Amino acid sequence: MPEITILRTIHPAFDDQKLEGIKAAMLAGTSYEISVVEFGDHYMALEGSHRLWAAAELRQPVTLNVLSQSDLVDADALGLEGFEPGKTYPAGTVAQGLHNHHNRIMTINSDRTLSIVPEASAEEELIPITGRHLN
Repeated sequence: MPEITILRTIHPAFDDQKLEGIKAAMLAGTSYEISVVEFGDHYMALEGSHRLWAAAELRQPVTLNVLSQSDLVDADALGLEGFEPGKTYPAGTVAQGLHNHHNRIMTINSDRTLSIVPEASAEEELIPITGRHLN
C-alpha cells in the first residue's frame, strides 16, 4: 500500500490570534500530536486545524496519531461540534461528518513537515496524485 501524503484539515486557520499563539508555543518547543483518520487515499484530521497550519508555516514536523475508521473517538474531547455530547463515535463516522468543502489540503512531506496546497489549485494539483476529484 502506498504511503499517504495528503491531509485534509477541518477548516482553514481563520483565527489569527490563536494561530500566532500556537506558533509562539511551537517556537518555544511545544509539540502537538494530531488525531487523523485514514480515509482512503488521504488522512482526514479530526482536530487541530490551527496547529497543523502553524506547523506548516513554520516547517515544523508534525506527529500524526493515525486512527482506523473503526477506532472509537470522544467528540467532546476533540472539541468537535455537530456530534451528540457525551457519546463516542467510530473515527470513520467523525471523519465523514467533517469531510466537506471547507477542508483545506496539505501535503505531508518526507520529513513530516506539511505544505499548504493553495486553495484555488488544490483540486487541480491533487487529481494527478490521487486520480480522482476531492468531492
